[in-house]
Amino acid sequence: MTTVAGKLFPVAIHAPDGPARLDWRRDSSSLTHTPVDLPHDVIRGIHTMLGGLGLVYAALDLIVDSDGTHYLIDVNPGGQWAWIDLTRESITHALTALLEKGTL
Repeated sequence: MTTVAGKLFPVAIHAPDGPARLDWRRDSSSLTHTPVDLPHDVIRGIHTMLGGLGLVYAALDLIVDSDGTHYLIDVNPGGQWAWIDLTRESITHALTALLEKGTL
């Protein structure tokens, strides 16, 4: 999930059985991506955490278990985002708007 100036861009990464299932970086061409909605408590937690850290941009890694519980794995304050076709354009526009504005 990538966030820019409070706007969230959550995407699920689906890996098929095989090497990508254990570590999706081993076979990124086999991945599929779908947009997802996050629960309100997860959204609130993300905003609170990023505000406390003073971050206006971050790429967060989350895992969702079979019960729908979300677990934060890490926060990447300079994380990559352009490799996911599904959100590349919208994140690019959000970053451009933030840079043009110059401030929050």
